[in-house]
Amino acid sequence: MLSSIFVSYLPYALVTSFTPGPNNVLTLHTVSQNGWARGKNTLLGIIAGFFCVMAVCALFCYQLNHFLPTLSQALRYVGAGYILWLAVHVARSKPAGEESRKASFWKGFLLQFVNVKIIFYAITIYTGYVFPAGGSSTMVVQPLLLTVMGTAGFMTWAAAGGLFQAFLTKHYRPFNYAMGAVLALCAVITHGSTMVMVEDFDPLKVLASVHKERCTALYGVPTMFIAELNHPMFDMFDLSSLRTGIMAGAPCPIETMKQVMEKMYCKDIISVYGLTESSPGMTATRVTDSPEIRATTVGRSLPFVEVKVLDPETNKECPVGVQGEMCCKGYNIMKGYYKNPEATAAIIDENGFLHSGDLGVMDENGYFRITGRLKDMIIRGGENIYPREIENFLFRMPQIESVEVGGIPSPKYGEEVGAFIKVKEGQTLTEEEIKLFCRGQIARYKIPKYIFFVDSYPMTASGKIQKYKLKDWGLEMLRDRGVEVI
Repeated sequence: MLSSIFVSYLPYALVTSFTPGPNNVLTLHTVSQNGWARGKNTLLGIIAGFFCVMAVCALFCYQLNHFLPTLSQALRYVGAGYILWLAVHVARSKPAGEESRKASFWKGFLLQFVNVKIIFYAITIYTGYVFPAGGSSTMVVQPLLLTVMGTAGFMTWAAAGGLFQAFLTKHYRPFNYAMGAVLALCAVITHGSTMVMVEDFDPLKVLASVHKERCTALYGVPTMFIAELNHPMFDMFDLSSLRTGIMAGAPCPIETMKQVMEKMYCKDIISVYGLTESSPGMTATRVTDSPEIRATTVGRSLPFVEVKVLDPETNKECPVGVQGEMCCKGYNIMKGYYKNPEATAAIIDENGFLHSGDLGVMDENGYFRITGRLKDMIIRGGENIYPREIENFLFRMPQIESVEVGGIPSPKYGEEVGAFIKVKEGQTLTEEEIKLFCRGQIARYKIPKYIFFVDSYPMTASGKIQKYKLKDWGLEMLRDRGVEVI
């Protein structure tokens, strides 16, 4: 009898543990979006909550079997019916909309207590397989065994999510649209040049490719150039064949631009500024511009493109030297977002100007300088703080490889300044040293209250830093430190 029960139990357990359900879908989503390291808290929450639910269901079923054995026997059929309904529901269901990407222990833990699938799973196991096998004496062990089986199921889905993330990281979008497909690919085609590509970005592969192929131009976003400049094997490669290139996709620290010109021999490198929606750009520096201009500005407007700095509140053009939102109008502007007129209207105003969301100023010679991100602006106690200003200042410290500044929610001030710093290999740096460097040099309210030393940043497939994730990242690290945000 025991062997027949086990033979029927095993397929049931395998099917219910490995088929789609709230736990399996959540683990797949968590790992594919956040990775193993940042998703581990949610996974641990699922395991802990799963065990608790199995234990509660065990207690309930044993008590029910003792007092109402007839009803207990009927529950096995209820559980079987639910599984059939679940199969039909999964087959007919449509993909869910975007959900929160925040990975937390309690998100995974609390989900278990409203997860009807695992509740019926436990009830069916206890009433249909454990009791007939005389397993009432294993009440303590059974929840643990079921948790192991359930964990194997959703961890399989988590592994699939990890493989999916790794695949996307390596293969998604061989060409960034504006940079790769327009600025690079079109230039190569129209001028009969040779393009040297790396399958996925790796600073060592880039340096080796330039050295071997004697490349004359190098394209990338600032974070890529920073990674190349700070690679420990940088001095081993001959980059003297380089003469030009394009740096775009994000504002470039002044010091980085200067180093690219001097250490990487890209004397004629230019910066192009724009959005995919204004492809390939709205402003650009010229090779005839001085190194200082190319290092400190994003150039002048492109031919036949009208660029203005508009006041975010009044939508009127700002005077020379006054900060506002970078906007442009011309042939390069998209017609709109596909079948999304609301989103289109939110970014293109009634005068046809595309609003970038970036803050900038124009000088008396028509050169534009990006000063920050409108959406990234930190408001601390009524004071407007632009992260770019603090990033450029901190970049002067020789120990810092890269730095990103973001707002950390504060009950008292609304937001506090948080600095996420990557230290150069072989260098050391402390929070006190950073704050001491800032004192007397920038306003007190601009000095980072929270400093995080990191090894990497949340990135898009094209190498851009996902700055909007820094807030949640910082809060999570502060919780891990046991620091109360005030």
